[in-house]
Amino acid sequence: MKVVVDAGIIFSSLLSNSAEQRKILFNKEYKFYSPNFVFLEIFKHKEKILKYTKTSEKRF
Repeated sequence: MKVVVDAGIIFSSLLSNSAEQRKILFNKEYKFYSPNFVFLEIFKHKEKILKYTKTSEKRF
């Protein structure tokens, strides 16, 4: 299934305490599409995301 996602959905999934949201983003049954600027925004806020989620940089 093809799905278009915006920055809000991606940030929400990354920062959520719900593992279910993250599972959906990494589910291979879906093909996600998003504008390139979303990836720029994610990397712009990378340090905050790593700090808040306590995720390693390698896993990020």
